[in-house]
Amino acid sequence: MAVAEAEKKVSAEIVPVFMISSDDYVEAKLRGALSFAAITALTILVYDHLMGWYQLFLLNNDWLFVMAIAFGGLLGYVLFGYISPLKRWMVSKQKLDQRSLAMAERVFGEYKLVETRQRNGVLIFISLFEHKIEIIPDKGLKEKISADEWKKVIDEMKPSLRSKKIRRSFYPGNLKNYRSIDQ
Repeated sequence: MAVAEAEKKVSAEIVPVFMISSDDYVEAKLRGALSFAAITALTILVYDHLMGWYQLFLLNNDWLFVMAIAFGGLLGYVLFGYISPLKRWMVSKQKLDQRSLAMAERVFGEYKLVETRQRNGVLIFISLFEHKIEIIPDKGLKEKISADEWKKVIDEMKPSLRSKKIRRSFYPGNLKNYRSIDQ
């Protein structure tokens, strides 16, 4: 409903897309696994050194030592892969911005917003994990509306998103991850 009203006011075809995340960020899982494996190994070695070499049963058996490190790595993989604040900690802001923009551009293409009659399609892309809003206008709107004006629109949207007051009329259906057929 809000989208239909806005389309009438600005003579544009607006497509809002909400995503939970723009990417899976496998590197966060791997960094978490490697970090926890290293911390586990160091913890065992420091503890054993303080207690006297080979006093800890884990160092008496090579397989137990390796399994403890593997378990630490698995724990890091799960923690940093599935707990959002930890995952965000393992991915740079630049990488979050790049992946969000790349997904927004992909969605813009998949929704065929360049095929509108007056080249007036605009994608409002919101990725919750990245805390990112991307507005991608087609050629016709880029000529009429400056980048600063789009930035103002984004700035006006941010408080509502931060307070989690997203109006249901703004987006159709439930909040879902957008995924194309080929993913």
